[in-house]
Amino acid sequence: MSEIWFFPFEEHFIIWLQSLGLGTILHTILFYLNQFFSMLGEETVAVGVMGFIYWGINKRKGEKIGLAIMMASVMTPYFKNIFKRLRPYQCSDKIELLRDVGGYSFPSGHSSTSASLYSSVAVMFKESKVLQIFGILIPVLVAFSRIYLGAHWPTDVIVGLAVGFICCLMATRIADLFKNKYTFIVIYAAVAASGFFFCHTTDFYNGYGLLIGLIAGMYFEEKYVNFENTDKLYIALIRAVIGAILYLGINSILRAVLAPIFPELTFGYFILRTLRYALVCFILVAIYPMLFKLEKKIFK
Repeated sequence: MSEIWFFPFEEHFIIWLQSLGLGTILHTILFYLNQFFSMLGEETVAVGVMGFIYWGINKRKGEKIGLAIMMASVMTPYFKNIFKRLRPYQCSDKIELLRDVGGYSFPSGHSSTSASLYSSVAVMFKESKVLQIFGILIPVLVAFSRIYLGAHWPTDVIVGLAVGFICCLMATRIADLFKNKYTFIVIYAAVAASGFFFCHTTDFYNGYGLLIGLIAGMYFEEKYVNFENTDKLYIALIRAVIGAILYLGINSILRAVLAPIFPELTFGYFILRTLRYALVCFILVAIYPMLFKLEKKIFK
């Protein structure tokens, strides 16, 4: 059962934000700016950035960035299903929802995704001062946009940012403390599997499937594929575009085949959804890179 709980200042703050420049061009500018910043925290953007780095720039750094994202995509809905907090627009008729959302509110998924993504990119490419700034600035702007759009309470985004930064720390630092890089990741996945007993929203199973697919894909790629990154930007971009098309195509095909087997939101439905996302991620991480050997013939 969903829960209604928030601090009084949170409601007042959101109402004040949404009233800024009301009836003027400022209100329109703020609306579209926050829509844009919110988009930077979307899961598809995170997967796209991770794919570009993994396939094109540096696959080992891309793996760690991907792990940070996948860890956050599991931890966030795990907590959502524990706290079951309703969103601001569901609790106050004075707050307007300005962007479509679903599921529970606490913590913010966009905030955790953006924090895990951009902070891990900054850590992996610490020689770039610009990325260091973006690693903090973009997650904050994403988090602020979610409040403005009426999708989250301020405490949602604060905890969401914390979750993202913690997942970045785990993927880029703590995992390296173990002799075998898979040890910590497997332990994390085993603990997170407890969510199968109480999570009733699809976002948990999406994230868990992606995490399992990434772990299996990393191992398979390292052992049997071992593709090479490229020093040509246009090839990296081509790899990312083709990868994005494959992601959408394979996911759509598997959804059409597997989704009708079990009624929605049943245990069987959740299991197949987990397997679907795991298979998609595995194909993109381990199988798709096998095609990179054809590049030399094509671009000779």
